[in-house]
Amino acid sequence: MSPSARWTRPVAIAAGLFGLMTIVSGGLVLFGPPEAQAAAGHAVRFVVVFNFAAGFAYLAGAWALFVRHPAARGIALAIGLATLAVFAAFIETA
Repeated sequence: MSPSARWTRPVAIAAGLFGLMTIVSGGLVLFGPPEAQAAAGHAVRFVVVFNFAAGFAYLAGAWALFVRHPAARGIALAIGLATLAVFAAFIETA
């Protein structure tokens, strides 16, 4: 087994779990009961929406990494660039 093969599957599993947690937590804030929305405090809505949507991208990237699909690199790059764009937008609104 090559060195890269040793780390890709555990990282893919971790990314998949992170994606699931992101979808669940973002979904609760966006669509959950009032108690869940209140627990989020004064969250910035567009950031929560982005994180919720990004959770699905994390799952796609995790799957691609797990099966060693070449799209994994592009998905990771897209997630990173989108995160930077949202960060920049957040800074502008703060």
